[in-house]
Amino acid sequence: IEDQILPLLRRADVVVNCFEPKRTDEEIAKLATSSPDSLKYPEMLHAATLTTDSKTKLNIYKNAFTNKDRDWKAYNNAAVEAVNLGMLPEAENYLVQASKLNDKNGKIENNFGVLECHKNDFAKAEQHFLKSATYGENVNFNLGVVNIQKGDYEKAITYFKGIDCKHNVALAQMLSGNMNDALKNLKCAPKGPETSYMLAVYGARTNDSKMVYDYLRKAVTANPALKTKASTDREFLKLFNEQDFKNIVM
Repeated sequence: IEDQILPLLRRADVVVNCFEPKRTDEEIAKLATSSPDSLKYPEMLHAATLTTDSKTKLNIYKNAFTNKDRDWKAYNNAAVEAVNLGMLPEAENYLVQASKLNDKNGKIENNFGVLECHKNDFAKAEQHFLKSATYGENVNFNLGVVNIQKGDYEKAITYFKGIDCKHNVALAQMLSGNMNDALKNLKCAPKGPETSYMLAVYGARTNDSKMVYDYLRKAVTANPALKTKASTDREFLKLFNEQDFKNIVM
């Protein structure tokens, strides 16, 4: 009895109902920069989504590199922010590290393509985008952009099918002579210096100087670097000697 029955009677299954305190976004954001080692890996990835500053995001992802649970996402996301900051060699290194951890990943291949676009190697970019597509990623927009650079505007429009309200889509339409569709897309595209600049180009192509000046002024006010681009852009060739044009780009 003592050996066979009583031990069974003394066994107990204890069920404990408990919860793990969940940190708030504010706490996670603070710890991500002050004490990153205290965060779990998913919390670190989440922390990076709580800011729009690329430098801060990059630092958070770099801190995540040493986390014991780190995976390809930290390196891939770090590469995205490095590209945004113009740190192309660093971005390439991060993508290489990401691919070592996950070598058949469409998101990584897509970002390799974006990197090559920033390096102006559109042939390599296209190879990466096509490879990304074989892994299930929808890269039609990026392939459309590549074909604009190749001068194949009709093929670009084919890739852009179903994509509206983007200034790159409007650019392909404009360059292929579809002016009405181009204007429609530019009017609903997100407001910003790139869209304003494209509307100025549209004005130049339709001989509407007022439209050129109105939108070019908006573009360079939002992004002064566009003054240099506009001053030599042959889209505005007919206006180079006009004082109103000079006043905007000089």
